[in-house]
Amino acid sequence: MKSDNYKAQIITLTIITGVICGYILGVIAMIMPNLVGHKYMLKEQISLLAGALLLGCFISSIYTGSLCDAIGRKKVIFITMLIYVIGICYFIIAKNYYHLYAARFIQGLAYGMCEIVMPLYLVEVSETRWRGQIITAFKMANTGGALVVSLV
Repeated sequence: MKSDNYKAQIITLTIITGVICGYILGVIAMIMPNLVGHKYMLKEQISLLAGALLLGCFISSIYTGSLCDAIGRKKVIFITMLIYVIGICYFIIAKNYYHLYAARFIQGLAYGMCEIVMPLYLVEVSETRWRGQIITAFKMANTGGALVVSLV
């Protein structure tokens, strides 16, 4: 039996990761009003910008499971967080629409990877009796992160 401290660490990791995933998903809702009517972006481009994340998610869902099996869940989590950081930094310094689109695509790669690897890892490190609670906490934090950023 693992200690309550271990369970608290797992729940903390779960919530932080879920909120970060949710933030990445929902942050576009916060900036879209500023982009509408921008003289350098058409409405269609703004729509594609929102969809770039989903394209990245789709592509990363193709390889993430195999990557987890090949190099392990912890390494994939580390790679995922590096990709998140790269995507966020690129988004911040983006100079035009194409850079924003590429940044959202990169963030989508990380988001898709996170949605696959985190539940796998959490199930592996959790005791059977609280696996459902841990996965529920992850999904609630994910949705909560998206909700909070869209309300701000």
